[in-house]
Amino acid sequence: MAYEELLCPCQSGKKASMCCFVKKNNTLEKHWTAIKGRVVQTFLSEHPTEEELIALQQWVGIERLQCFEEQIDSATLQHLLTDLYFFTENRLEWGYHLIEQMKAIVQPKTHLILSSWQTPYYFVGRMKSFYEDYVIAEHIWTGECIYLADVDLEDQVEGNLILGHIVPGVNERFYGLLSSAIILEASQEILLDSWFHRFEQSKHEELEAFFKESLLDCLLDLITENPVLQPDEKEMNVEALQLIVNLDMLFLDLDVKSDRLTCLFFNYLMEEKRIEHVRKKQALIAAVLDFGMRYDFVPRVITQKRLGTIFDVSPSTIARYSKKISMYFEQDFDVFMFDKIRQAIYFVGTDATMDEFKQWQMHKHLEKMIFTNDLDEKRMEKKLEHIPYKPIKKHEKAQKYAYEAFLEDGERKRYELARLALNCDPTNHDAQIILSEYETADERLAILQDYPITLLNRNRIYLLKITLLYQQGRFEEALAILSDIPFNELRQHTMLYYFYACLHFLIDQPKILEDLLQTAIEDTALFRWLTWVFMLAYQLDEEDYVMQAIQANPFVQKYIEMQMEPYSFPTHQFCAKGDPNEAKMIHFIIHPLLQKIQK
Repeated sequence: MAYEELLCPCQSGKKASMCCFVKKNNTLEKHWTAIKGRVVQTFLSEHPTEEELIALQQWVGIERLQCFEEQIDSATLQHLLTDLYFFTENRLEWGYHLIEQMKAIVQPKTHLILSSWQTPYYFVGRMKSFYEDYVIAEHIWTGECIYLADVDLEDQVEGNLILGHIVPGVNERFYGLLSSAIILEASQEILLDSWFHRFEQSKHEELEAFFKESLLDCLLDLITENPVLQPDEKEMNVEALQLIVNLDMLFLDLDVKSDRLTCLFFNYLMEEKRIEHVRKKQALIAAVLDFGMRYDFVPRVITQKRLGTIFDVSPSTIARYSKKISMYFEQDFDVFMFDKIRQAIYFVGTDATMDEFKQWQMHKHLEKMIFTNDLDEKRMEKKLEHIPYKPIKKHEKAQKYAYEAFLEDGERKRYELARLALNCDPTNHDAQIILSEYETADERLAILQDYPITLLNRNRIYLLKITLLYQQGRFEEALAILSDIPFNELRQHTMLYYFYACLHFLIDQPKILEDLLQTAIEDTALFRWLTWVFMLAYQLDEEDYVMQAIQANPFVQKYIEMQMEPYSFPTHQFCAKGDPNEAKMIHFIIHPLLQKIQK
């Protein structure tokens, strides 16, 4: 019976192909398996050094080393002991290597996975069944069932035992074999009884702590009774993965971001090993970017001719490869894979939002109505909720046009609506604010002086004033405005509260920022970068914090390293987590703080 017709091992009652082994899960796991292979291969090519080899031998001990050498050939022994030393006993170098890889691979999702690999787990399991590149294995003591990727077996025999270091994959229950594995026949399971006896006699409650202390002795017990251990090694092809890394670096240079395009490109390379047939492999990067611009995965930031100059290939070559990627996308690619990498979108800016526009319309609907009780008013609000307000008076028409201008994404249409509002009412402040966006900060602040503040518009007007003063370095004036807002209300507006904390830091009162960082609930990119700035200011150990910040949004690091002047605070911007738009907002906020620290 085909495996797809069997029930899923997770015991959900569904077929495997409709549950854990759905196609999009498999493809993502293969992607991270390839990354893992490259990282491990690079690490093992650099370690152990001469000093580390001496430390490894001292850790093993002369007597145990002699016992190992009597039973195992030298190449296998070196590989086995290297895994034991760096993935169980001394994980520090492995952790440092992962941090270096995070610096080289700027994609935030890759950082999250790499972070989860810092503490490999030693798995002792029984192979229950097989599916494509996966071994479905059950832990012989805990009974936990996992799906293990990247295990290359000569003979797939159900019931055989597998021992080795594993790291988590992307999906639940999926794991990857880190480097090598020991395979035992089912009849040899009795040899592991001494391991469990050791565990029961030890002071440890968790297997992970037990293996860290006793794994070397456990393996020594095992090989003295079973001298034919042959670790399974996996050869890795890093060419495709290097192209993915190069594509991410190109995105960073061009100030764009597209996890969807990266995902599609990887699957294009991997599904049929297409990279093997490409002579000019760098041309693929140019081709996928050309494809991405044509299919609106990324903005049109560069011409095909310019791409050809950068990668030293002809435009016709780019067009040919780009056409192949287009055919793959339209005919073979599973677009549901994009659901796994969908980015959270949120609004940042000083413009009025749709919520404010709806509240204004409701206020106008109810303005001349009289209600005897709150229940009648709420019922009427429910009826009018989806009915647009049709103004008659000119000043109301002007305000409606101004709100529509605030909500318009297109710049041309935005200014047309703002001019239309001013034609109806030359004194409309919102229209004046929109049309003054290319004026100086002083001119914009002058418009805001006479702006009537209401409960409806208060927060956005305060935010606009604060950002203009912040941009000019007038920190005390900005703080004076925020000080007029009750503190409880201020904390409810996240962005205003962040500015409040940063302004106190800039006038040598860092306690507010420290309190914010200690009590913040949301773990955002702005929070991580401000945490790093705070650690930097007080010369604390900030290495881990800067890695977390880069992981959240790597574009901020680019702007800092380039010593760029910050962009203006956005007026109407939708940001995806980790994208350049978010980075420009964060850079605007932390730039004065970094300048103060440098001074």
